[in-house]
Amino acid sequence: LDRTMAQQAGFLDEKAPTAVDSEALEKLCASTLERCVALRRTADPETEPYRSRYEERNLLKSLRAQAAANVDGEAADALARERAALVRAIADALMGANFMDTEESGSAQAKLDAALPALEQSTAESALVIDTLNRLGILAANRQEHERALRVLLDSRARYDEVALRAVPSAEADGDGPALREPERLQELHTLTCFYLAQAYGNLGRRAESAEWCQRTMQRQLDARGAGGAGDHAFDVREWAKNALTMASFHCTDGDFASAEHCLNAAAAVLSEERERINACGGKFPEELLESFAHLDISYLDLWHELLRDRAAHARAPAAARAAPQDQSAAARFVGLKLRAAHPLNSAAVYGQPFSYAQARELYLLAAAHAKRAKDFFVLDGFVTDHFVVLQRESALLATLLGLDPDAARRFAMHKRRLQLLQLPLGEINEKAYTQIYRQALFDIASIRSEMLEIKAELLGAESAVRRDARIEAYVDEAVRAHRAFLKRFEQEGTPPVKVDEESQAAYLTSRMQLARALGKRSEACQHLLFRIGGGSGVEAAPSLGERARLDVSLGVEFGFVRWRRIGDGVGLGPR
Repeated sequence: LDRTMAQQAGFLDEKAPTAVDSEALEKLCASTLERCVALRRTADPETEPYRSRYEERNLLKSLRAQAAANVDGEAADALARERAALVRAIADALMGANFMDTEESGSAQAKLDAALPALEQSTAESALVIDTLNRLGILAANRQEHERALRVLLDSRARYDEVALRAVPSAEADGDGPALREPERLQELHTLTCFYLAQAYGNLGRRAESAEWCQRTMQRQLDARGAGGAGDHAFDVREWAKNALTMASFHCTDGDFASAEHCLNAAAAVLSEERERINACGGKFPEELLESFAHLDISYLDLWHELLRDRAAHARAPAAARAAPQDQSAAARFVGLKLRAAHPLNSAAVYGQPFSYAQARELYLLAAAHAKRAKDFFVLDGFVTDHFVVLQRESALLATLLGLDPDAARRFAMHKRRLQLLQLPLGEINEKAYTQIYRQALFDIASIRSEMLEIKAELLGAESAVRRDARIEAYVDEAVRAHRAFLKRFEQEGTPPVKVDEESQAAYLTSRMQLARALGKRSEACQHLLFRIGGGSGVEAAPSLGERARLDVSLGVEFGFVRWRRIGDGVGLGPR
């Protein structure tokens, strides 16, 4: 065996030591811990990534063995044995951490469990107690024992609170306050506790509490780094901003748009500070930071779109059914950042006022501006997926706005704009390389074509049947062509599919029905209407049924006049 393997296996251990006096044990403890700190900072070669950690482990084994000998020594008094037991616990805790760092979780659990009782009796080892509890929480979470992980991490939080109460006057202690008189290491460990608690609550599906602890973690990062934004406590601003965007998404889903905007404004402030710092230093502006700004723009786009949808739904609802907006006056907020003011339309006060189309358009323009900036970075040549993500969001945004516009001609024009957004880039991408994106775009285009056909039919409602049919024929052709282009992607050797993947079923059936509706505006047999839903999870197309399958579908067929009808061994669509 080479030396590293021998160190890992413990083959170089010396024989059990005999008890020494307390002073000698203290000197050994101090020198061992100092050496361990240095070893943890050592960069090992890739061929032996844990060489220094194995050396650290052997030093800790030796310290533990000596401490154990002193605990068992008959000559030592009770106080000396108690101190030796604490040194043994320190060695066990550090070995547990060592085992975790070298990916030996099974060995880590036993050492950490053994260390905790003695450590908890010492007020001088609060930092090590918190670190040990944090690590036990991680191990429990890794074993999917999420309830246990939460209990352990709450114990870690309680230990910090005890220390904080001793460190500051009771009037100033709030459990999660700065407690800056405590050692720096303790503060760093408690920030990790907050971070782990956010994950623990998230693993249990307690999203609100997870968001609360995430906010505390991020605020502590801001407090630790200070106003300069650099130094020993500087954090990865891109990661911080990413977490803020995640929190904004949570608040937006929860209907708390004020908190969502606050989180996005905080992310914007942190990213802007970093940009200013780089400019002041004359450094090169990294593309990764530009990408973070682009993702921020997408999040703003989502926020204003969701707010538009919510305001519109609130305005349409009967007065008695309108839910009062959430009071966010006591919601947690980030402090220490230069934030832009909240937008006037994102206020609980405006919910008591009529929602005008002008206000809806203002929200649309806010979102559209962010969509444009996001596309300026996520260009089609190089960011196909991200580019289409923005395009689809922008198209959905327009769909929401046109749903509020009473003018049919303007709605038609907005649908044309949605088509332009999707059609041009669709012709520039490789369908084989981006199959799902291509199919989704085809489906969106077909759906838009169907909407345009309906609006055109509405606009021509006063015309005679002959004249109306002649004028909408081109729009029927466009809708039919678009739906068939989408449905063709599911065909197998020119025939309808035997089965459609579960994630595509809704789109496939919707396209079938919209195609039927479009063709229903003509006088022709609609064999395309026939399909059956199999007993499994897929959607199966009906086989050719010849003349028996041909349905007499009149020009006036609408989905409201269509019912499910069994044809042979399948289920088809037939007129009443």
